[in-house]
Amino acid sequence: MTTAKLIVLGAGYGGLLAALRLARLTRRQGATVTLVDQAAVAPDRVRLHETLVRDVPSRRLADLVRGSGVLFQQGRVDALDLNQHTVSITTADGPRQLHYDRLIYALGSFTDRDVIPGIRDHAHTLAPAASAQVRARIRELAATRGRVLVCGGGLSGIEVASEIAEAYPELQVTLATASQIGSGLSQAARTHIAAVLYRLHVSVREQTRILALEAGMARTATDRLPFDLCLWAGPFAVPQIARQAGLDVDPGGRILVDDGLHSLSHPEVSVVGDAVALGGAIHRHVRPACATATAMGSYVASAMAAELTGRGSRPFRMAYVGKYVSLGRREAVADWVRPDDQPRERIWTGWPAVWWKSLVITAVGVWGQIQAERWWSGNYQLARWIEPPDLGHNSGGHESLTSPDRV
Repeated sequence: MTTAKLIVLGAGYGGLLAALRLARLTRRQGATVTLVDQAAVAPDRVRLHETLVRDVPSRRLADLVRGSGVLFQQGRVDALDLNQHTVSITTADGPRQLHYDRLIYALGSFTDRDVIPGIRDHAHTLAPAASAQVRARIRELAATRGRVLVCGGGLSGIEVASEIAEAYPELQVTLATASQIGSGLSQAARTHIAAVLYRLHVSVREQTRILALEAGMARTATDRLPFDLCLWAGPFAVPQIARQAGLDVDPGGRILVDDGLHSLSHPEVSVVGDAVALGGAIHRHVRPACATATAMGSYVASAMAAELTGRGSRPFRMAYVGKYVSLGRREAVADWVRPDDQPRERIWTGWPAVWWKSLVITAVGVWGQIQAERWWSGNYQLARWIEPPDLGHNSGGHESLTSPDRV
């Protein structure tokens, strides 16, 4: 197939990396690679918590792919026709249909705003389009010692609460979660996070399931939490485009794939990122994350380029190194894990963790790995296990809480 039309839907970490690599690897075969995304600016999701308190540099997608051979088409993906191999999109100039021979589906995920009543009307989610508005509101509230409620005790909620509390110590910041903060982290990491949140005067409400949001109030089973600004960092959902098109999906709408990340029902469609539903023992540890998306994006591009020239490819495999959580600008925790993503109860804190998290953000973001892929295709490989330098169990001085009631 020397004139293949290849389309990548979604310009997140996995989709953008896949498009850049695929264009370079298939250039001699005369293939065309089109990248489709609704946004004009690359969504640097690992830094969204920072945008709530400061301006963060951004890059236009058209600039990122210029000179790479990738054709960027800004538009909203409306539907797929799997029989006709077409994608229906809406652009600034009206509706269009794009034909493909092979498709990479990388539309990712978004914060579910329908999981409880009231989110759409009374809360903000982490989204680039809303960052400036939220940032302005936070500044206003800081002048009056306002109340900010962050809902969700996962990594996003922790980073949002600590970022705001550090930048505006006059605010009253509450972090509420239905289970415990950082439930997927090691005990050592959770203890350190709790200590930092306590030091930043963040009020932590664990085992507090929010049932509904009302004007200025979050309703729980036992009480109500007042707020002047609510930030919802709850569970993610995926677009229903795949289900509506007829791809085989799991109950949540994620696409079922084989070991080569091809759709089980339509092998001409490859899938990367949060929209993937993996099965089998070898994939049970794969979690939604930027590291997963970039690993999948690099793999799928290389595999698709090989398949177009009649060569085979190995099954998708990856191993994890760690989970990294920013706790403001002066603290962080690096929670080292085994290749199967199980915690090792070994962490970095303090400046080593801050430095490492900054390095990771640069490496996976549009300023690092994405730029590198333009000039040196294939330099990014699947994550390998690298033993971190031995700086002690906790390089920043492990803190313990004498009473959990302190947070």
